Amino acid sequence: MANGPRRKLVTWLLLLSVPPSSATTISPKWYTSRDPSFKIFRSTLAKAVAKRDARVLRTLLSPELIFSYAGIEGPDEFLKIYDLSNKSSAIWGELSRVLALGGVFEQQGVYVAPYAYSEFPVDREPWKYVVVVARGATLVSAPREDGTIFARVPNEILERARKPGEDEEWIEVRYAGAGAWIRSAHVWDPTSPHLVARKLGGKWLITDYIFVEMPNQ
Repeated sequence: MANGPRRKLVTWLLLLSVPPSSATTISPKWYTSRDPSFKIFRSTLAKAVAKRDARVLRTLLSPELIFSYAGIEGPDEFLKIYDLSNKSSAIWGELSRVLALGGVFEQQGVYVAPYAYSEFPVDREPWKYVVVVARGATLVSAPREDGTIFARVPNEILERARKPGEDEEWIEVRYAGAGAWIRSAHVWDPTSPHLVARKLGGKWLITDYIFVEMPNQ
């Protein structure tokens, strides 16, 4: 089984002392496939998420599913942790966000979503940055709607000014040597979940559902 996306997680841990790359933006990418089986897979997944259909989602999980950065394996653990019997399970919102941001084919038979995960520089610590994914996103001088517009930042990779918190409505970032704020809904957090789907035996299945954990500091 190809392991490019998993190797990337290991690479992040190995390159913590490497200076940041020169990349400052990640352009949106929506790769499609002429493979009819992929189109069926993605359509089925999208409908399952929209309907919060745990039964259908279960059929799209590989028996060897790798879940979370800790490397937990198997769909049973996935189902248990997310409690898919509960219609308000967090998985539905997470998958909806992942699918909304599109994905890329890292190689034949390997699809990764969202696109920002695949394109995020491996020499940057993911918990220290966010990626702008909303059109027309702006930085403002204060965390409120009437804050003075500081800059327009399409597709920018922005450095956080502080450690991530829970349920952040606004995120403070560093920009051009100063502090500024951006709505959390306008960015993608590189530590948030991404999925990898592979074509196995002629069928597309989710083989990885991974989020990056912050190191203990």
